[in-house]
Parts: sequence; structure tokens; C-alpha cells
Amino acid sequence: MTKTCPYLTGNYILSCKADLQVYIPSVYELEEYCKSVRHTRCPSYCLFVEKKESEGSHPKIRIR
Repeated sequence: MTKTCPYLTGNYILSCKADLQVYIPSVYELEEYCKSVRHTRCPSYCLFVEKKESEGSHPKIRIR
């Protein structure tokens, strides 16, 4: 698993590119989600993945 969020960009001013709009995460979000393995719990990350799954970009895993 990736240690940091793959949608976090920038060197001095960090931004999130998980959506079409530019989003600047707060210090709390950077520490809690973006810069840790917990980035998959980030609300922006979850909405982005859910949106992509509904569009068919990422196949859903189905367990029988």
C-alpha cells in the first residue's frame, strides 16, 4: 500500500487532485490522511474512488 496519498501534489503548497476542483487540505487532513497510510479513509479520496467506480473506470470487486 502507498505510504502517502497518490493524489497529493506540490512541494511547498500541497493540494489534492482527487477531484476536478483544486483542494488545499488542512494541516489536520495532511497529517491524518494525506501523508499516511490512512489516506484511503479521506472523505475526498473515498468520494473520488466511489465516483470512478460508478463511472466504470475502476472495476468493483465482487465476492460470491
